[in-house]
Amino acid sequence: MRILSPLLAIAVIATLSACTPTVPPVAPGASSSPTPTETIEPVVEPDPVPALIVIARESFTIADSEGTVTDDFDYVTDPAAAVARLTEVFGGSPIISNDEGNFHEWPSVIYTWSGFSVIDYIGGGSIPFGADYEVASSAATVNGVQIEAPGGVTVGDSTATATTAGGTAFSEVYDVTVSWVEIDAIPDPNPEWAGWVGGPRIFVRLALDAPAGTVTTIAAPLVNYYV
Repeated sequence: MRILSPLLAIAVIATLSACTPTVPPVAPGASSSPTPTETIEPVVEPDPVPALIVIARESFTIADSEGTVTDDFDYVTDPAAAVARLTEVFGGSPIISNDEGNFHEWPSVIYTWSGFSVIDYIGGGSIPFGADYEVASSAATVNGVQIEAPGGVTVGDSTATATTAGGTAFSEVYDVTVSWVEIDAIPDPNPEWAGWVGGPRIFVRLALDAPAGTVTTIAAPLVNYYV
C-alpha cells in the first residue's frame, strides 16, 4: 500500500476542490403574498321623485322634476295598479268610499288622497264611453306633487287661463247653471249620441265656480252628454 506524503496529499485535495462548482447562497426573495383586490361598490341610482301628475283625456301620467314621464295609466284597464302607485306617490293609503250612482253614472268605489280621487265604476262593467274608471282632483298639489290638465292648467287658475291653454268654456245644461271648460277634446264616435247638440265629445273637464271664475276640479275622461 502506497502512502502519500503530506505535501502530495495537500496538493490532491486542492486539485479536487478546484473542480467542484460553487453554489451561491439563495438571497431571500420578495414576499409572494397576493395583492388584495380593490372592492368597487355598485352605483345605485335613486328612484325618480314624483313631481307632476297630468290628467289627460286618455290617461294620466306621473313625471319627475325633470319632466320625464315615469308612469302612464290609461282609463280602460283595471285601476288597481294606478291605486297602488298613487299610494306610493302620495305617501299614504287613500280614504275609500262608495257611491250608489245615479241616472248618469254607475255605482262606484272612490279612492281619495287629499283631493285627488280615482273613481272605479262597478256594476256596469265600464262607463258608457269605454273607460273603466276616471280620475279627478280638487287640489292643485297633493303631497308636494303638482296636479295639472294638459296645457299646464291647474285648480285655482282662471277661466281665461284655461281657454288660453286650448279649452272651450260652456255653461248651463238641463236648465241648471253649470260652468266648465272642455280641454283636450276629441269627437266621441258613439253613434247613440251622434245627434247631440254640437256632437258628442270626450275631454278633460275643468269645473268652474262661475262662468268667468276659477277652476275648482280637473276630471277625465268626461263626455258632453254626461256633464
